[in-house]
Amino acid sequence: MELLRVMKSVGFRLCVIFIVVAFLPISQAGIDAQSENWEIRIDYSGEWRALVESDNSDRRGYGSETITTYAASESATVRKLDDNSKEMCVELWKNGELVDSTCTSSAYGEVEVGKCKSNCGDPSVPFSEVPGFGFVSSIFALACSAIYFRKNKS
Repeated sequence: MELLRVMKSVGFRLCVIFIVVAFLPISQAGIDAQSENWEIRIDYSGEWRALVESDNSDRRGYGSETITTYAASESATVRKLDDNSKEMCVELWKNGELVDSTCTSSAYGEVEVGKCKSNCGDPSVPFSEVPGFGFVSSIFALACSAIYFRKNKS
């Protein structure tokens, strides 16, 4: 009877460890992947064309306009479709804060916002951000705890 109680206790511990280790990384990943509210504000009195990265869309317009998207990150390329020297300015806003802005007055000028322009930092990715890292870590932790409990049982 005592052996049965100990085995149930060890099984319960394994289940608790598995639930904590396996689902904790998943819940953190869900928080990191949330979408942000982005606005691409185009200030121009002529015709333009915008390529929006998050939804891979090609948009055309005339005059000033704001394009709203919801994504984890955003960037856009906007080009003037006429050969005048009027200034076109484009701003990228994230959750109400200005992230990037640039202007051009060149004929058929083009501007980019939200894209890395220089000194973009280290392109390497930490292991914790590699897809599947949390799952592999969970399996490893579960295997280690099973080995630990098996040794303590003997």
